[in-house]
Amino acid sequence: QLARVKDVHIRMSLRLQLAFGLRREEALKIQPRWADRGDHLQLKASWTKGGKEREIPIGTDAQRQVLDQAKALAG
Repeated sequence: QLARVKDVHIRMSLRLQLAFGLRREEALKIQPRWADRGDHLQLKASWTKGGKEREIPIGTDAQRQVLDQAKALAG
């Protein structure tokens, strides 16, 4: 179904939601280069529900691949 989404940024947003359990707004606002802390994603308070920073562990190679692809797309 992801292949049917034409906009590459929206498609990447959906992939980030699937890989990390991000909320829609978080996946749309994330700045992948800033958020990547090596072993976890750091989400700014302005990106999250309730305005609270949070960390999400990067635990699988699949998550790392999606994040690296998001960073490449974001430039």
